[in-house]
Amino acid sequence: MAKSTSLDQNFKDRLLSLVELHEFDSLSLKEAVTIEKLGTLTKLSIRHRQCIRELTLEKPIIVVVLRGSKMIYLDDRQYLFQPGELFCVPPKIAITVINQPDEKDSRYLALVLELSSPLLERIRSAYPQLIDGTSYEPQLQFKIPLTPDLANSLVYLLESALNDMSNHNLYLNEHRVMEVVLLLLNSEWRGQLLQIICPDLPIRVANILCQDLSQPWTTAKLAAELNISVSTLKRQLKKHQTSFRQILTAARMEKAMELIQQDECAIAQVAIACGYESPSRFASRFYQYFEIKPTQVKRNP
Repeated sequence: MAKSTSLDQNFKDRLLSLVELHEFDSLSLKEAVTIEKLGTLTKLSIRHRQCIRELTLEKPIIVVVLRGSKMIYLDDRQYLFQPGELFCVPPKIAITVINQPDEKDSRYLALVLELSSPLLERIRSAYPQLIDGTSYEPQLQFKIPLTPDLANSLVYLLESALNDMSNHNLYLNEHRVMEVVLLLLNSEWRGQLLQIICPDLPIRVANILCQDLSQPWTTAKLAAELNISVSTLKRQLKKHQTSFRQILTAARMEKAMELIQQDECAIAQVAIACGYESPSRFASRFYQYFEIKPTQVKRNP
């Protein structure tokens, strides 16, 4: 098990001191004028090992573990997070979560910041230069690189929010929440954050398709998932100089390459997992896309 860095340790200790001074279950950070939630900050505390299967979030959350550990399983990948580590869990994907209490005090403790749609839309409108120009990254990286500025911002956010329980300083809370997101948008983690919280349509399409590439996707089915009409979907994708078929093919081919390189599946199994009933048709598409045969990838890792 990897050791926490000094920054992680200091970050965790500062948050713990605030949590222990103010016992709270949850509090909302509200926008002062329209009273729409910009986010919800919650303390998650449990005394027994907790396993949640097929958990699907409606909104993205930023989490920091303070005691114990959290394990997240997504497809065939697993992610372990320890005290002081910061990570983001995206919405609309099914994950399995295990919250493991600390061995010494038999307690799991984490802080969870949920990011709401009004907050993300406000940032998109105010800072379009930070949102535009992102590209699709096929594999999510949950862990957020912690920097001193980001650590300070999150500590100040918790401190401000807890004080607001009596002072009602909503404008300062609003600033603190936006500051956290803006720091992430100006960091090396920008591409991952954009993919998670406010992706452009082609990225949203790819994220939906990648949830299950084996099924027979159609524009009608995808449009229903996005809650838009087929004509609107086609028109908006055309503005991005792409199409449903191009995105689907790219997603299937990238997944196929990943599976083949793992060398754990037969070509026929890879074909089915990527939505092709015919192995020969799959092999043909694979060659057209990569200019190499699937069997050659297996022989030359």
